[in-house]
Amino acid sequence: VLRPRISYLADDLVIPTWNAAFVYDTVAGTQAAVEIIEFANSQLLQFRYYDELLDSALADIYPKIQKEARWYDAILGRHYARAARQVHALFIDVNELTDRTENALRVAGDIYTARVLTLTGSRLGLEQWKANVQEKLKTLDDIYRFAVEQTGMARGETLELMIVLILVFELILFFMGIMK
Repeated sequence: VLRPRISYLADDLVIPTWNAAFVYDTVAGTQAAVEIIEFANSQLLQFRYYDELLDSALADIYPKIQKEARWYDAILGRHYARAARQVHALFIDVNELTDRTENALRVAGDIYTARVLTLTGSRLGLEQWKANVQEKLKTLDDIYRFAVEQTGMARGETLELMIVLILVFELILFFMGIMK
């Protein structure tokens, strides 16, 4: 418990743990340390929320992508387009919010504050939660790219079919003597 501790002067001490913290300092120093710890906890809650949100979104999107498309959706490529829009909207929202969360507090010039934040974050496991969210965002991005690729392929096949039908129609008209 005492190993991950930090102090600025000889008469102050901050010992964060995953569920509590011991702060011994002046009133102003204690208030600053408590605010940093609260900020780290709010980051933890946000990343846990994003992790759960992405879990449920991924659980919802997999069946939609694997579900057999109606014939007219498959021809027009709309089956994957809906999934792509949904996935991309969530990807943008969560990515923007995680960026804002990470950039909410810039500790520049105050090494002690940065160290307290880093120590508290490591005790809370913030990096693991960030990594989980980033991995799920990468998965969402992969799903989005897959859906866009499938949509493009379906639309390309539809265009090819239309061209073939136009050529067949022209041949029929040519052999009937209507078109010369």
